[in-house]
Amino acid sequence: MRAILSPLKNDPVYKEIVDPRNAVLARFQPVFTQQHIPNISEEEFRSFLLFKNNRHWNGLHRQWRGICSDMPRLREALSLLVDESRPLIPRLDEAIGMIPGMGKAIVTAILLVAYPAQYGVWNNTSEAGLNLLEIWPQFDRGESFGSRYDKVNKNIGRVVR
Repeated sequence: MRAILSPLKNDPVYKEIVDPRNAVLARFQPVFTQQHIPNISEEEFRSFLLFKNNRHWNGLHRQWRGICSDMPRLREALSLLVDESRPLIPRLDEAIGMIPGMGKAIVTAILLVAYPAQYGVWNNTSEAGLNLLEIWPQFDRGESFGSRYDKVNKNIGRVVR
């Protein structure tokens, strides 16, 4: 895998995504902490969803109206999502069901920003990459989102960590 990925590090698109990583984390990690989430504003959350600010993910902003329509509920879901004192699978299953429109790409992007050493983003791009590397996990019928993400995240970790 390292041999496959190594030449990509000189690709301008790779640099465009990776180089701003530290600035993005510096800006948004404090936003997605247990201490700040009770006071997170709609503007802060919407700002994260914009590609010009997060520098990694296009299209997250499309659902902002629905996601931000009930800010107290969004704050509750975000608090649950980043609560590392709870097991990952049940907290993901609960959090993703709380806010219509807040799907896997948004939820996992927040996890990555909050805990970059532990989580990866599950979106169409990462799914395609795992399929290309032939390490896309198998899911059981009816398997919950949290359980599916746990499998995906473990395989993302095999590539990037």
